[in-house]
Amino acid sequence: MIVHSLVYAAVSLSIIIAMIIVVIWKQFELASSSVYFMLGILVGIAGWIIGDMLQIILSKPGYEPWVLVFSQFATICNMVAMISTVLFARVLSARETLNSKAVAFAFALFGAVVLMTIAGGYPHNDQLWTYTVKEYNSDLQFTATNTSLVWQIADGAMVLFAGGIMMWYLYRQRGFVEDKHKKIISFMMVGTFFAFIVSAIIYAFYGIDPYMFRAVLHLELVTAAIGAAMIGIGMIWGGKQVLYGSSRVYSIHIFDEGGLSLYAGLLGAAEYDVNEHLISGVATAISNFTGQLVGKDIVPYEIELGDYALMLEQKEEYIGFIICEFPSAQVRAGLKNIMNDFDPKMSNDEISSIIDGYMPYGKPRVMDIFEDFPE
Repeated sequence: MIVHSLVYAAVSLSIIIAMIIVVIWKQFELASSSVYFMLGILVGIAGWIIGDMLQIILSKPGYEPWVLVFSQFATICNMVAMISTVLFARVLSARETLNSKAVAFAFALFGAVVLMTIAGGYPHNDQLWTYTVKEYNSDLQFTATNTSLVWQIADGAMVLFAGGIMMWYLYRQRGFVEDKHKKIISFMMVGTFFAFIVSAIIYAFYGIDPYMFRAVLHLELVTAAIGAAMIGIGMIWGGKQVLYGSSRVYSIHIFDEGGLSLYAGLLGAAEYDVNEHLISGVATAISNFTGQLVGKDIVPYEIELGDYALMLEQKEEYIGFIICEFPSAQVRAGLKNIMNDFDPKMSNDEISSIIDGYMPYGKPRVMDIFEDFPE
């Protein structure tokens, strides 16, 4: 047994478990699929670490079939973490989560690696497209796997692609978050580099020469855990908005079908010059017009307003609006959750608390809905 590798795995698992607790404690209230995908990343990494840890413990003569099982488990968990990374970034930045060439490409790589991994075997064979477990190596004190070139290319491409998608998302975030949050985003970007790129480099070194780089066996678990921890620290440091506030959201409004404003709140520090009463008139007119055409009330999901977009959600005779610059599936889900919980008897403060729970932009600043009218 390689003791230092077991220590790497134990330390890494402790870090990841701590991050899972942080996400559930600090972020789970958003009830957004982005949070579930973040948990998918962390749980996938945890499974990867556990699989590798058991592979280390079972590296003994005669235990090769068990090593194969846990090696396969570790690889599949790693791929779950990678595909969750891609989905995490896409659900925060895209209007349709799965309707994306990037997601399709990621799933193709994911499927290829998983299929080749499941097809792996013991004893050793020389198939071009899969990988196998070797017999226990007493000099190395480890039961290693022999990966094919095709498997290495697919696996490496998946890790680098997922890391690239995450880095792109954080770079995009850095472009419009408040100045005080830019350093936090940069910190997370460094964490992403450690989690994906550095881990891939360490794994490649060991693959080149297991004897020369024996000391770095499973060190990639530590760098992956450190990278995930840096992202987690960023979430604690900057709050929900830094990582999950992926759209520039200006305000949220709730009206009844007659156009009466029941709630209006500003989100974030950004200001905009769209008149709230004009928005009410436009949305009410569209609702009434479509209702007359088809015989029932129908509200479109989204209306383009030049530099802005108006996202809508209806609950009975009440209509919720979010004015934003970057519409996304996450904003849509947040608005839907808000309207599901909305009750016209609620106070402004109660509505603001609901919005704060489902949207990562802090508690809204309630607007005076009558300030545009003369006394």
